[in-house]
Amino acid sequence: MSYYSHPVRQQGSYRSYRAKTRKKQFIGRGILVVIFVCLVFLGANKACTPPEDATAKYKKNLENDPTNVDAYLALGKSFSSKAIGSEYSEEKEEFFQEAIGFFRKAIILDKDKKLIAETHYQLGLTYFKMSRLNPEKTYYREAEEEFKTAINEGLKQSDVHLYLGHLYFKKNALDAAMEEYKIARELNPNDISAWYNLGWTYKIKGLYHESINAFQEVLSVKGLDDKFKVKIYLILGEIYSSKNELSFAHDEYKKILKLDRNSVDAHYWLGCIYKKQGNLKDAKKEWRRVLRLSPNHVEARNELTRLSKS
Repeated sequence: MSYYSHPVRQQGSYRSYRAKTRKKQFIGRGILVVIFVCLVFLGANKACTPPEDATAKYKKNLENDPTNVDAYLALGKSFSSKAIGSEYSEEKEEFFQEAIGFFRKAIILDKDKKLIAETHYQLGLTYFKMSRLNPEKTYYREAEEEFKTAINEGLKQSDVHLYLGHLYFKKNALDAAMEEYKIARELNPNDISAWYNLGWTYKIKGLYHESINAFQEVLSVKGLDDKFKVKIYLILGEIYSSKNELSFAHDEYKKILKLDRNSVDAHYWLGCIYKKQGNLKDAKKEWRRVLRLSPNHVEARNELTRLSKS
C-alpha cells in the first residue's frame, strides 16, 4: 500500500483528469508510491520477533508486572500491526480495538509521562490506520486529537506532523496542511515524504513556483526509484503546462522517455504539447505511439479523430 498522491494520468481529458486528482491525497495512491519511502511515511513498527512471539513476550511481562507501561505500549503496537496484516475486516476491527485498549492503559499507568508522547502518537496512528482501512467508520477526529496531544507532550518527530498534514489536507485546510509539512521537513530535512506532500499541496493551491522547488528537492535525493522519478516528472510536466511553459513541460516528458521509452503518459502528453505548439505532425506521431502501446486509450484516439476532421 502506498500513501502519496500523484497525478499520474491513465485516461481522460486533461480537464477531467485535474478534476479527479485535485482533491486526492499521499497519502493514498501511487502513491502510490515508492517502496523505499513507505516505511518512513507509514511510521512502520519494526520488531525483531514475529508479532505472535512479541505478543506472548509482553503479556508474560505484564504477568510479572501489571503496571509495565512499556509492555502495554509494545502490545498496542503489536496488535495494530496484526490488524494491518489481517485479511478479515472483523478481525482487523478486533485487533485495532485491542491495540487502542493497550495504548489507553499505558497512558493511564504512565505517571512519570516518560512514554506519554509516544503512546499518544501510536494511538493517533492506530485511529488513522483504522480510518484508511475502513472508510465507512472513520476516526480522523480522534487521530487528530491524539497527534496534537503527542506534540503538546513534547514529541518531536517528523511523522506526527506528516499525519497531521494529511488530516488537514482531507479537511481542505490546505494552509494548515502546508504548515505541518514544513515542520516535518524542518525536523527531518531528508524526509522526501514531507517535500513531496508539500509540493503537492503547493500545486493544488496554484503556487507553482514553490511546488516546482519542492519536487526538485525530492528529485535531488540519491537512489530514487525510476518509477517514482517518472511520477515526479509527470507532475512537473503538468505544472509547466499549466504555466504555458511548454518547452519545460516537453523536457520533463522527455526525461520520462529516457527512463521508460514506452511510457503511455509521456507520449500522450508530448502529443498535447506538440499540438499546443502547432506541430501537428509530431503530435500525431506521439498519439499513434500511444495507441500502439495502449490500443484502448480513448483520449489519444479522440485527438487523432479530431485532427483528421479538421
